[in-house]
Amino acid sequence: MQGARISANKLIASLTKRQAIVLVSLFILASSGFGALEFAVSFLSDDGAIINMAGRQRMLSQRVVSLGYQIITSPSDEAKQSVRSNMENAVASMEAEHQRLIEISVGRGMSNELNALYFGRAPTLDKSISYFIKRARYFMDLELSGDDRRLPLIVLYDIAMMSRVELLQGLESVVSRYQFESQERANRLLYSAFIGLLIFTFVLAFSWAGVFRPLARKLREELDAHQVSEEVKSSILDAALDAIVTIDGNGAIIEFNPAAERIFGHLEQDVVGKEIADLIIPEQHRAAHRAGIARVIDGGVTKVIGQRLEMHGLHADGHEIPLELAITQLPTHGLFTGFIRDLTGQKRTEEALRRSQKLEAVGQLTGGIAHDFNNLLGIITGNLELLQKNLANDEKANRRLDTALKSARRGADLTRRLLAFSRQAPTVVGNDPIDINDAVTGMLDMLQRSLTQIVQVKTKLDPALWKTVVNRSEFEDALLNLAINARDAMPDGGTLAIETSNIVVEAEHARFDPNLQPGEYIVLMVSDSGTGISKDIVDKIFEPFFTTKERGKGTGLGLSMVYGFARRSGGHVRVYSELGVGTAFRLYFPRSHAHVADPGQIGTETSDIPRGTETVLVIDDELHLAEIAGEFLSDLGYAPIITTDTSEAVRLLKERSDIDLIFSDVVMPGGLDGFGLAKLATDLGRKVLLTSGFTGYAHQHQNDGGFSVISKPYSKADLARMVRTILDGSDGS
Repeated sequence: MQGARISANKLIASLTKRQAIVLVSLFILASSGFGALEFAVSFLSDDGAIINMAGRQRMLSQRVVSLGYQIITSPSDEAKQSVRSNMENAVASMEAEHQRLIEISVGRGMSNELNALYFGRAPTLDKSISYFIKRARYFMDLELSGDDRRLPLIVLYDIAMMSRVELLQGLESVVSRYQFESQERANRLLYSAFIGLLIFTFVLAFSWAGVFRPLARKLREELDAHQVSEEVKSSILDAALDAIVTIDGNGAIIEFNPAAERIFGHLEQDVVGKEIADLIIPEQHRAAHRAGIARVIDGGVTKVIGQRLEMHGLHADGHEIPLELAITQLPTHGLFTGFIRDLTGQKRTEEALRRSQKLEAVGQLTGGIAHDFNNLLGIITGNLELLQKNLANDEKANRRLDTALKSARRGADLTRRLLAFSRQAPTVVGNDPIDINDAVTGMLDMLQRSLTQIVQVKTKLDPALWKTVVNRSEFEDALLNLAINARDAMPDGGTLAIETSNIVVEAEHARFDPNLQPGEYIVLMVSDSGTGISKDIVDKIFEPFFTTKERGKGTGLGLSMVYGFARRSGGHVRVYSELGVGTAFRLYFPRSHAHVADPGQIGTETSDIPRGTETVLVIDDELHLAEIAGEFLSDLGYAPIITTDTSEAVRLLKERSDIDLIFSDVVMPGGLDGFGLAKLATDLGRKVLLTSGFTGYAHQHQNDGGFSVISKPYSKADLARMVRTILDGSDGS
């Protein structure tokens, strides 16, 4: 390869020398041609000027005659004097241009034909023009004296005839001759240019065929191997997904491929020749890097070369990047090449996985706690409902029981919310009509606990707010996300304002925001008095994984989830922010005319509760819950059989044919859970209703037979409706 380079350098030197000789020859030829062309163009330009002067002579002669008639017909001496002045100027111009025309023509070399036209035949054009000028001046003198009125007319007539007969024809012949001779010169110039172009082309063709082409062929042959090698190397460097950086023994960068540009934020042309330590190595590692290079150059041993290492690099904007590095050495050339992989994405994925596993563990823990808590709440609410029956005539005791029941149901609702946020609650497939004001009010306690004491929550809810159809769980998630973002934007405290209102979006307004269609909307505005968002990033805040929070303090998914929820609900999100003032998010939800059920009344109505006389087998590992369910069923007219053991339940199912329905807890000890028991009962032709406080587990296995599940804690009315529905064959197996 080195021999090919030396041979190529010699060929290049020879080629350069011959190119110089040819270029000098072409320059001399081109200079000569340019000089001749310049002379010819100047000559042709003079031809044009002469033709114009000859043409002007004709015009001036006619103007002199015209002005003479004006002098004779002028009504006053003052007018005559003005016209005579113009006539004198015309005669003087005619005389001067005639003299100039003769001088230029003689100086350029007048042809025999032009000479004959000017001076050869009698009367000659030169004498005719001179005589015409003389007679014109004589006319002006006669007219000025005014002694005899007839003589000026005779002289003017003589001048006019001379202009028409002699001057116009003579000057016309001169102009025609000048044009003819100018065309001949142009033709000769074109012919000369053509010959020069042929010579120029011949010289170029000879240079190409006899000099450059043979040398170029040899040069290509010598450089083929080197070129292929360089192309392969270049394609590898350009296509590589990892950064490839080559440095010399002094640490100066020699190669910096596109992947390195992308990873470190520097352009190749800006870093080649500069020391790598100052550009992509963190300051705390630079001394060790320089010492390592010096040791290897001096023949020392290093454990770095040939090993894969994890380290940090420095980006152009100053932040550090996690990297994987492998180094190879070319000892004969004193070069080092590093293969560098950016681990940012991998580290982010690992961190997200750890966070996901942590959240999953928290969710599982929450679900387990909720199961036990729901069992406790079931015992409490069940006993309270039974006490209400026994103390029906004690108004004071009933008031206290109502208060206790409401508190227990609030506890159950809180448990459901915790399960929803931990994703252990059943997935809501469809949206329901809800009252946004009611949803906000129900979230206030949780919001206040999620925010610090220095953040004050204020609400302004429109009492005449329309209804909308959204997923309530997703709405609560969105509101909580916005509240937490507002809290983070107010580290020193402030005000979080939640407002609701109705708005009608007209077509004119929708033109300014095509994402917001005309119609009736409910608007939820969540605003804070925090730091605000700068205008250069406000358009990016809804992008997934975009966050301005410190590393480890935000996933960048909160606002993108809010945006996705609003769009799925048929609405839109708009944001307005001012630095140092605060931020306001407006969520638009389409108006719905559907009826919204009052959540405070669900499960509490006791009138028209369905009843029955069937036999129901109740299975629950919590004896108190089983007893309460049995007492509920007894009050409703059913014949309950209570057990806390699945083995006992299996025996009863097989021995007693009068059991119409089994009502079992899902999570049961002993290896056979509620779903296993339900399948057995179905095989025996019995109806099934399941219950669980661990709703995530229950709904996860709900497809195992399609069994109905009622969540703990449940009221007597809820249990009555569900049991009757299944026994009547409207639901369940």
